[in-house]
Amino acid sequence: MNSNLRNKASPVSASDFGIRLCSNLSTPLMITYQLFWFTDEITRFLELEFYFRSKSGIIMGALNDFTYERVKMEGTERVYLLGFGSNSQKECYKEITIYCSSEEEKLAIHEQVMSSLHELVEKSYGMKGSSYMSWPL
Repeated sequence: MNSNLRNKASPVSASDFGIRLCSNLSTPLMITYQLFWFTDEITRFLELEFYFRSKSGIIMGALNDFTYERVKMEGTERVYLLGFGSNSQKECYKEITIYCSSEEEKLAIHEQVMSSLHELVEKSYGMKGSSYMSWPL
């Protein structure tokens, strides 16, 4: 092979991304996520904002325990995706499982989580686009 034709760019590594979310949607009515991130931009942003509300309504916060919680209060429901407080505590790397009542709900939740994380990264890094994310399935 001609050495001039080889790709000389270095491969993308996990440290190039602000967030790495591993998801598993293969089990019926269930989503499993595992979250990793490798910079402190998101944690610093959430320390200033405390909570970030995405357009889809998911509220993200800087707790150390990675959880997805639905909270019903006074006839309304809020959804929290928490766990951005530390990228050095083992609890932030644990898997979370979301149980759904239908496949349509499962796909809707997954879409909301993905779009919310895009918004969080864009806001944290002060830029448009999602060049700082990786979504291995």
